[in-house]
Amino acid sequence: GLTAGVIRSLEGGAQLDLSMGVAETTSSLEREEFDEFRISAGYRPAMEIMGTKYNFGVTARMRDYDVSPFDRSGREDLSIFATATATFTNVDYYGFNPTVTLRGQATGSNINRYDVNQITLGVGISSSF
Repeated sequence: GLTAGVIRSLEGGAQLDLSMGVAETTSSLEREEFDEFRISAGYRPAMEIMGTKYNFGVTARMRDYDVSPFDRSGREDLSIFATATATFTNVDYYGFNPTVTLRGQATGSNINRYDVNQITLGVGISSSF
């Protein structure tokens, strides 16, 4: 695969990042092989709100499978991912801050069994360095 991107600092210290990528995946199982195109954008506001930093992102991904056991023409998936992460910088434990991430995913496929709508909530830690 190949990915290229750019990060741009905006007025006031906010950050915007954009990236685009292509990939070809091979496998010993033909139905697992696909070509992929992906485009992503992220935004990080400069301002903290009550000791919390935020990060937002969105990604669109297209996958093309030449072979599918369910359709002679193969399989095509279009996925959209959106994330919002809060990092609690006012809580520091040995150089780590707690994080909360909300993520949504919607995938549409020409084969209904691969359609997905999902929302997840994750809790983690991030280095404060």
